[in-house]
Amino acid sequence: MTLNAKVFLAGLMTAIFGAMVAAAFSYPAKAAFVPLVIGVPGTVLCLIQLGTEIRAAQAGKRDEKVRDVRREWVMFGWIVGFVMTVTLLGFLVAAPLVLYSYLRFNAKEPHWLAGLVALGGLGLIYGVFEYTLSVTLWEGLLTPIVAGWFGLA
Repeated sequence: MTLNAKVFLAGLMTAIFGAMVAAAFSYPAKAAFVPLVIGVPGTVLCLIQLGTEIRAAQAGKRDEKVRDVRREWVMFGWIVGFVMTVTLLGFLVAAPLVLYSYLRFNAKEPHWLAGLVALGGLGLIYGVFEYTLSVTLWEGLLTPIVAGWFGLA
């Protein structure tokens, strides 16, 4: 078996999720709930992906192409862009903005569909976290400054 990038990444993600689950067992019950809810399904899905990647690498079915590497770097760029946008603008602004941008420019969806999905994402995030759970999401570094300029803060 050759260790290609996909097998390595699947193994790395399996290790990260596994470590999260293992660490959660040392927490009190209430603190361990969220890491276990995220970590256990994540570990299972990563193990399935790792098995799939190992079988594909052994069978030689993977034809590593420059196009695949480029797509992975583009996706990595979108993830970094999302993290930076959340840091600067906060979740409520960044999530619909990046969702719209991704659907419009990367997936080449029409404006109306990208806007509709972005509005649905905003409604889902606001409805679940702000309204239902009463959890205040990160508002970003720039959002309070800009709101202060317009007298909204």
